Amino acid sequence: MKRFQYSLERVLRVKRIREKIKQRELAVTLRQLQHEKNKLIEIKSDESKAWHYLQESQESQINSGIVSIIQGTLEGKRKKKLLQTEQVSRAEKAVSAARNDVLHATREKKIFEKLREYKLKEYEQQAISEEQKILDEVAINLSVSRSESNE
Repeated sequence: MKRFQYSLERVLRVKRIREKIKQRELAVTLRQLQHEKNKLIEIKSDESKAWHYLQESQESQINSGIVSIIQGTLEGKRKKKLLQTEQVSRAEKAVSAARNDVLHATREKKIFEKLREYKLKEYEQQAISEEQKILDEVAINLSVSRSESNE
């Protein structure tokens, strides 16, 4: 009997490649998300330092011009924080979409792998059946030849 050939092997190979590509894309989007989160943390840290500096300058009654500069800096930091929060939100949505893509690609691949397993079992059962037929024929031929030689 010829060896097992899965007729959809190429499709399965494509599905496996597609899954790996989607996993790489997910890894890239996760790195981008982490990068955006790090930027947000940095902005929050800068804002916190500016607040702390503003409180110190108000307590020590430093020049009002410096206080207004610090307040302007704080306003800029707030705007940056809002923009960066939006960037983080977009990056999280991109990660979610990439995860869904990976899940979809994995499901498709698993479907073809299960079908391949089913076809392989079917092939193995057919091979066992054919082997049994051959053995039965051999046994019948031996039996017939023995009975003919006994006569």
